[in-house]
Amino acid sequence: MVFLLLLVIKFGFSYTKAFSDINSTYKVVSMQYREIYQAKENGQSTIILKRYPKPKTLFNAYNGTSNLGESRDEWFNRWMAVYFGIDSIESRE
Repeated sequence: MVFLLLLVIKFGFSYTKAFSDINSTYKVVSMQYREIYQAKENGQSTIILKRYPKPKTLFNAYNGTSNLGESRDEWFNRWMAVYFGIDSIESRE
């Protein structure tokens, strides 16, 4: 019984850490999309977005994937700009 209780407590801590990591990335990516769509509606051709934080857990879908770079010339920034139909995308921390 004690083992089961310790296992549940351990799972609770792991779940909380993973959920917090995933949720923080989700909030930033959602904000990026809102800002892109709003910029397109306003006729902006260049946009500066906040980069999502480096994932802290293996459960985060963005762990090991590319992220926006500072310069509009970085490949991921250029790809994202083409995907959304914007001239250029830059980013900040």
